[in-house]
Amino acid sequence: MSKRLKEVLANRLHISFLETIENDPCDFVGTMRITVREQQEDGTPWLHETTRHVKLCDSQDVCREYDIPIDAQSGTGSVVVEYVEGVQLALVQVDENGQQMLHEDEYAITYKLDGEESEMDYINFVFDERSSETREVEIINRRIPLTSLHIEKVVLDRDGCRMPIDPQWEFPIRIVDMRGCEQCFTLNVENQFHIVIEQLRVGNRYTIEEMPQRGFSVSYSFNDVANVDNVFEMTQGENHLQIINAQSDTTSITIEKYIRSTCGELCRPNRFEEFQVRIIAWSCVFLVFYYILFFFITFCKYSNCFLDCSSKDNSGSFSFVNFN
Repeated sequence: MSKRLKEVLANRLHISFLETIENDPCDFVGTMRITVREQQEDGTPWLHETTRHVKLCDSQDVCREYDIPIDAQSGTGSVVVEYVEGVQLALVQVDENGQQMLHEDEYAITYKLDGEESEMDYINFVFDERSSETREVEIINRRIPLTSLHIEKVVLDRDGCRMPIDPQWEFPIRIVDMRGCEQCFTLNVENQFHIVIEQLRVGNRYTIEEMPQRGFSVSYSFNDVANVDNVFEMTQGENHLQIINAQSDTTSITIEKYIRSTCGELCRPNRFEEFQVRIIAWSCVFLVFYYILFFFITFCKYSNCFLDCSSKDNSGSFSFVNFN
């Protein structure tokens, strides 16, 4: 493939499509019929009026785009391309902006060439004397079932009873899908501590992360079933998630470091000494490094254990508070 064609396509098409085009020209000319079928989740025709777009590129730096209107009565559309030169060709479905439509988007996309399904997210072929003069390309767009997720904040007191939520409180949350794409929301008094997220794919798993709240433990109820973790698989119909914060008793611990000298006296460490302390509490591990006037704390990113640390004037001493 020439450098120029790669530059033309690099910002618009998936890399798997770019890698298919080779420089193998020949003299054969043929005809290609491109058919697009729209389907519902169950495989029945999706009767709606729209226009699909395909891009056909060869190894001679030539790319052509074709619009294919979809008939609202049948859910299909087609176009016949004549005088296709017999060079290495690649065909892909694109959106109105020229971006390749991927299987992970709103549709599950299947490509077929002469009745045989392609394992790739494009069609790659060549016209030659061994091929039929008319090649049949079929693109099937099957709608992926989507659902919604209702997220509600619930706050419980120490007795497990539901309590009013302080109007000043806010609860930032993050939703991450299986591809690592994230959305961020805040539950607050403006949305009555309840939001609805649309266009989630049925069968996909989503991770829901909430900023830790001091003095509260967190648990989840997904579709009226208690969950021990924060990963949820979307099901058909509406999904409901309660993020439950329950008040919990806390305590504090102060850690001080002393070194026993050769004469038996306990002395604080000097400013050049460094020590590591590991605290294992429930489901998290804290690695603590401290110096004479400062210290560093590394702990698990997502945990129900929270702490505050404040340095002391004396070296080798600091406090942890708010252990659940």
